[in-house]
Amino acid sequence: MLSAIALGLILQAAPTAGEVVSQMLSRYSKAVSAVGTIQFTQSFKTASVTIATQLQYEKPSKVYLRQTKVGRSEKDFLLTSDGKVFTYNAPEAAASGERPVYRFAEPVEANGKLLDVKAIYLAGVATMIDRSAPLDIIVSRREDLLFLRDQWVGLTLAVDPKGYRITGKWRENAGQIVSGTIAMTISKEYDLLAYRIEEKREFRVASGQSLPADILVSDWKVDVKVDAPCDPALFTVVR
Repeated sequence: MLSAIALGLILQAAPTAGEVVSQMLSRYSKAVSAVGTIQFTQSFKTASVTIATQLQYEKPSKVYLRQTKVGRSEKDFLLTSDGKVFTYNAPEAAASGERPVYRFAEPVEANGKLLDVKAIYLAGVATMIDRSAPLDIIVSRREDLLFLRDQWVGLTLAVDPKGYRITGKWRENAGQIVSGTIAMTISKEYDLLAYRIEEKREFRVASGQSLPADILVSDWKVDVKVDAPCDPALFTVVR
């Protein structure tokens, strides 16, 4: 009888997929700072591309976000904020007369309002090379989290000694049909460790010929520490 009662208590205490995801989102939302890296690899048949992201932020308004395509030496995207001014990549078409504009600079405080980490992040998303779900989760803009919630369908939970594995179906937007699968790995401390989408896609090559449909894999490995100490030098504004 005692064994049955103990088993019942264990089963009752087991969290749901939704509860684990909510705990993860709450952890990042409450963070004062975040420091770490995200490694994104996308593959289709024999082709693949990898993008490395280095991130740190310190609330209310200090940000460093660098993204680089692995194998290339130049900086592909850089967002910096020292709490007073922030700068980020301008669109390729930006120009002032005959002089191209490579970076935009904006004050953190405008019209009596202080822009926070979330608003500064939003300013740079248009020219990021990997605006990803893990980044949206870590920065925790409410609008982005609601968008992600609508992408996830029928999440289920598996528990192992190292943490939680969340799996389910995935769609690009709310109201659209399911087009793939989603998998998240979350630590016992509710840190996001991995995020993976698999969807069946068909692409056209430069000649216009269609490649046979296959699985497009988008995989993010996340190593970002919550409330970790930041490197102050990285918050230096790059113009």
